[in-house]
Amino acid sequence: MFALDSDSRRLTEEKKDLLISYVLVLTLYADEFRTDPSDIARDLRMSAVKLRAHFEHLGCKLVSQNKVTMATLPVPLTFPRLRQKRRR
Repeated sequence: MFALDSDSRRLTEEKKDLLISYVLVLTLYADEFRTDPSDIARDLRMSAVKLRAHFEHLGCKLVSQNKVTMATLPVPLTFPRLRQKRRR
């Protein structure tokens, strides 16, 4: 599942993204589906901006409260519906 790339002995970018997603899901679960992205960004040694995109891909809403941005996962989780093109 997380096999290393045979040529460079490093994880591929897709596997890194998958691991980051798993870490973020566990963080949300542990913090009752509400967490501060800057804390986990510091732990993962990533920028908060890059981590913000990962939270959005998971379906989180980013809300600013008291000058602190919080990522919250709304329950029940609903993803935006795709708009279908109208036939002419």
